Amino acid sequence: MSLFRRGDVWWYEFWFAGRRIQESSKSISKTVAKLSARARRTREKAAPSPSTPIYEKASTSTRSGTGSVLQKPVQNGTSFRLAAHARATLPGL
Repeated sequence: MSLFRRGDVWWYEFWFAGRRIQESSKSISKTVAKLSARARRTREKAAPSPSTPIYEKASTSTRSGTGSVLQKPVQNGTSFRLAAHARATLPGL
């Protein structure tokens, strides 16, 4: 965990469950900022952790050949619209 100042206000930063948490303590006191950071970390531990995102392997066609990349599954209509656009723009897909 690290504490740093932006102007007169103390901010804290730490990593928890693979996520970076960086927030303002909304305080000008370093002691209060430490307590805020400790309380925030405790809330993170008590909260149910979100499921780890599952990455799907998506094949891509590049100029140098065929490759593959890892991409996060999209949970809204974006993936459908993107697939429709790809089929319309890239023949043979």
